[in-house]
Amino acid sequence: MLSCLKSHHRVDKMSNVKEIAMSKQWLITWNPNKWSWTNFDAFQAATMRGERKEQEWTCISKGPRVGDRVFLEVLGQNNIRGIIASGEVVEEPFTETTWRNTDGRMIKVSFDIILPLKYVLPQEILKTHFPETNWSTQRSGIEIRPTSNENSLETVWQCHVDSFKNGSLIKS
Repeated sequence: MLSCLKSHHRVDKMSNVKEIAMSKQWLITWNPNKWSWTNFDAFQAATMRGERKEQEWTCISKGPRVGDRVFLEVLGQNNIRGIIASGEVVEEPFTETTWRNTDGRMIKVSFDIILPLKYVLPQEILKTHFPETNWSTQRSGIEIRPTSNENSLETVWQCHVDSFKNGSLIKS
């Protein structure tokens, strides 16, 4: 999967990736064993057609700002662990009743891509390339700190998405 990274730097859209990478990045998490995202399939299909889909999500931090980048990591689903979606913050943290029926901090995310669960960007790759981040967190809404790695998370994610779209990605 990561073999595309060397050539990926030459892609014209990389200027957009660099611009995105300059905003803060946040990791939100989803454990399907704890919360059933009832419209997941519809959202996933819509983003495959190029539509953006908005969803409120729990977020422990007060830090996310409109325009910040968000990555959704799935945890606890049949040993499938890794990033399956990306988007941006469209509403800053607010308090609302969460999926646990308690008041909690939320953000509104506009997802630009949601991959099928079997095509996650695996946690093993994330841990190898971005060891500064806790990829096994149980807290949704942690900041993904900038890295010294030459390939940003945005670049690795875009490479993964492009591999999925061109059919060269192997199922997890």
